[in-house]
Amino acid sequence: MKFQMVNHASFLWEHDSIKLMTDPWLTGTAFDNGWGLLAKTRFTSEDFAEITHIWFSHEHPDHFHPQSLRTIPEEYRKRITILYQQSADQKVVEWCRAFGFQQVIELSPDKWYSLSADVSVLCRPFPVGDSWLCIKTADMTILNLNDCEVSTTQEAKDILNRVGDIDLLWTQFSYAGWAGNKEDFLLRKKRAMEKLARVRKQVEALQPLYVIPFASFAWFCHDENYYMNDAINKVDNVYRLLQESDAEPIILYPGDTWTPHEAHDPEKALALYARDYEKMASSPTLLPSVKIEPDKLFEAGFDFKEQIRKNNHSLFLSIVRPVTFYLSDYQKAFRFSLSDGLIESPCDPLDCDVELSSEALHYCFTHLWGWSTLRINGRLQAPKGRNARFKRFVMLGHVAQLNNFGIFMGWNRAFVRFAINYLGEKIRNRYITTNNI
Repeated sequence: MKFQMVNHASFLWEHDSIKLMTDPWLTGTAFDNGWGLLAKTRFTSEDFAEITHIWFSHEHPDHFHPQSLRTIPEEYRKRITILYQQSADQKVVEWCRAFGFQQVIELSPDKWYSLSADVSVLCRPFPVGDSWLCIKTADMTILNLNDCEVSTTQEAKDILNRVGDIDLLWTQFSYAGWAGNKEDFLLRKKRAMEKLARVRKQVEALQPLYVIPFASFAWFCHDENYYMNDAINKVDNVYRLLQESDAEPIILYPGDTWTPHEAHDPEKALALYARDYEKMASSPTLLPSVKIEPDKLFEAGFDFKEQIRKNNHSLFLSIVRPVTFYLSDYQKAFRFSLSDGLIESPCDPLDCDVELSSEALHYCFTHLWGWSTLRINGRLQAPKGRNARFKRFVMLGHVAQLNNFGIFMGWNRAFVRFAINYLGEKIRNRYITTNNI
């Protein structure tokens, strides 16, 4: 059995005849030019020649990255089986089938799938849109949590009840989304500390022998969000944390390999990451925004309005209030509503619901997932001390994101099931938090 670090959240796991890759993001940016890879990928397109399986944890582009998948030669795609959670929208599996992968298997929740005589996998969805993967052999049980925010002892127990004792844990270690305005350093520091506390909680509850910190080897690479790097957890932070636990931390740099139960020296990998962090801090190459022409922006707003109105019942859409945007590159306010689309507004900039560039807004209008992207890439600023106004923007984004998952607001089974599960999850989380389980 051997592990190879590919990059960010991507690993290559080899055992017997199986060569399973997770979440390949190999090159380029993600989240509308908001994220870049911290380190350079050594894995090449030719290295896909012997890959047997690829598993995607979820649709986010630092995990499901079409630009990287397009580098796989056609002859290799014909030999690779895709593994993905069951989903209502089917976008990921349909894309993979159209792109010529040999087989696409939708993994039913809590069902074990045999990949070989000694390899079985189980995938379980995690709110909202994510999933985790357990890989089991006769000698080892591996849990890939990727971005799943397992935060309580009860959530960890639920996993253990399904898969048994964990030998190796992969988990995220830094914040992965917008964490306040430029001046909100203390908020970002708090988010970073919360991430480390979550890792500590996971290790205490799951009690793995080994932990591989991953899925946080990216940086905010746009001139609108670069400030977000000021409080990220670096890998040496989580390494020191894990040294205080009973689990052994395994730190791997892209291209590094490791065999379980063999001696591991993390110093070289830590030094290489330290070099990358220094380069990010001292000599970054940041991406700029492109100003979108007004006619193109208004047209995109109209199309988005029509799409939302067509797909969702008007009764439920009545809760979606108009949103006022301050476009930083125009230095003007614009108002969007589901009745008028996007129009110019006399609103004072200080009274707008959110500030962003025309390029970021256009991406939201042209991609249903764009609203979630914006909350992750951090290319926005919220009104100071006016949470009620910012919630208007958040609500509109929630509707778009539900539609992106194939869930439409109306009297249909998918939406009713989502609403029941969502409310149940809120109540359960409040109960867990209140009782400090």
